[in-house]
Amino acid sequence: MGSACYRIPYQTLWSHLFDQCSSCGVDVIFDIHVEKIVIPQVESQRPKVLSNTGNQFYGDLVFAADGHNSATRELVIVNDDGSDDDSIRESEIFPKLDHWNSCRMTISIANMRLDPNLKLLAEGNWWTVWMCNGCFFTGGKEGEDQYGLNVYFSNPQVKIHNMEWPTEVCDSAKLKKAYQGEYEPNLQKLIEIAQSFHSSTQKPDVLSTFTNENYQVILIGDAAHAAMINGSHNAALAVEDAFVLGYLFSRLASKEQISVFLNGYNQIRSKRTKMIRESDFALLHTLS
Repeated sequence: MGSACYRIPYQTLWSHLFDQCSSCGVDVIFDIHVEKIVIPQVESQRPKVLSNTGNQFYGDLVFAADGHNSATRELVIVNDDGSDDDSIRESEIFPKLDHWNSCRMTISIANMRLDPNLKLLAEGNWWTVWMCNGCFFTGGKEGEDQYGLNVYFSNPQVKIHNMEWPTEVCDSAKLKKAYQGEYEPNLQKLIEIAQSFHSSTQKPDVLSTFTNENYQVILIGDAAHAAMINGSHNAALAVEDAFVLGYLFSRLASKEQISVFLNGYNQIRSKRTKMIRESDFALLHTLS
């Protein structure tokens, strides 16, 4: 991947970020679903966030981190082709995919140690890639108790269901049957003993900007970027977004500078995220 890589459980990352926010006095409200973001017609007024509980929240800025199927994205202008003059369009090299489909599975390290062959995977700290026909799998330890296994599909005919985190429960028996095939024996064993499955489908939109016209709504993370879900970059891109915004706004001296800084955010992130998208697309087709 060209740089250092860390595989850690989602809960570990989430807990660390939550502790950091709490230590800075950030109030975190749980069990609230955003129904709508209302953008005022007058720029001097603040945007309003409406929740399913009837609560209304006001702020100078709304940072939308609502995932790869973001509902907030419609407030931001979408670039139809997403290509620059100095770039190569992915469709000129690989078949076009309207959606990227993947599935994440988790396996208990304790169960893997019961099998002599899987024990080698459970005790190693390497990242394993299985190249298949129309898809590829990646697997690696995520902490001491869990092994993560992801499958990515390059076949445009594959249709899977996008599951919501964390409320939707899948039919593991049905999914195990769907993902069974003539795979390498150890890979087949991992699928058979997997304890959880979570399928995702995303439309790889390319945004020409990550903010709305009034610089009041800002997309970050998966909401802003078409990075492959469960891939090697999507979590990293979210951290990069936060770092860039934090760096810029640490120099904020007046409210009038907000539009300037957010314009800089758009310029800084657009080239990087487009490169990642092309890299993920090439990886998807090359390994499968």
